[in-house]
Amino acid sequence: MLNKIIYWNVRGIRKARKYLKKILNRFDVSILAIAEAFLPVTKMELMAASLQFMHFVTNEDPNGKLWIFWKEEGDFEVISKGPQALAGWASISGQKTLVSFVYGKCNYIARRELWAYLSSVHRNNEPWMILGDFNSLRTSAEKCGGGGGG
Repeated sequence: MLNKIIYWNVRGIRKARKYLKKILNRFDVSILAIAEAFLPVTKMELMAASLQFMHFVTNEDPNGKLWIFWKEEGDFEVISKGPQALAGWASISGQKTLVSFVYGKCNYIARRELWAYLSSVHRNNEPWMILGDFNSLRTSAEKCGGGGGG
């Protein structure tokens, strides 16, 4: 079975919820990662039920920037959580695959902690998929919206 995974930096889920439901239904998504939901983590259970996901986790309590939802018990197995990422095992086309969801800090010095975390999570030669927003720009011309940062 092919697990379909979506990562979306939604920057506020309230306005996007209706659109998100259409995407989930159209593509039969089994794992959903949302960054910047801009809702309290206490709303995750309601969000999961609304989107028809049975399981969910955030990278940090109480203010996690990453919300991960999955449908079936075996779709995703959390192995590690950190301030900028969350990692777990998923079955991708029948292959056990390490999946890391990332929402990096805007400050490049703080992102060094992210690289250390990712290095500690992936130690062997297993397949590894990294999805996310590293908040890293090559030039200031790439920046659109949001606050300041490095």
